[in-house]
Amino acid sequence: MLIRPFTDSDGELTVEIFQRSIRELARGDYSYAQLEAWAQGEIDQAEWAARRTELGTFVADRGGVVVGFSDVSESGYIHMMFVHPDFARQGIATALLAFAEAKTAKSGALQLSANVSLTARQLFEQHGFVVQGTQQPEVAGVALTNFHMTKQIG
Repeated sequence: MLIRPFTDSDGELTVEIFQRSIRELARGDYSYAQLEAWAQGEIDQAEWAARRTELGTFVADRGGVVVGFSDVSESGYIHMMFVHPDFARQGIATALLAFAEAKTAKSGALQLSANVSLTARQLFEQHGFVVQGTQQPEVAGVALTNFHMTKQIG
């Protein structure tokens, strides 16, 4: 598997991964209304691609197929991490986290942080993240539970 920078041609598939991952992988942890608010309905492809580029998104590419994506800021904040449901539990999120940690360490930051879903909490804990607090952010007027988590690095 190759971890590489996001390109505009990855836009449509990363939107699909984002929405399917939410609707399929998180459905045991959130209500239908929460999933639909989080998945954001119709997403403008140009805005999505511009945002991914701005955030420095990187993708997991397996044999020319994008199977997941993530990003991390220079300060170590992971804004998004999603894996295509057909490729879940195959080490892709682990590879994305490892890449994010290495990239953060190179920037000199000493900590990774993320707002992590109920669904992803266990994965992040398995990789050394610790819950700092429970949150109830609103998305499209619907409250979702997530956790602010951090991991010391360096």
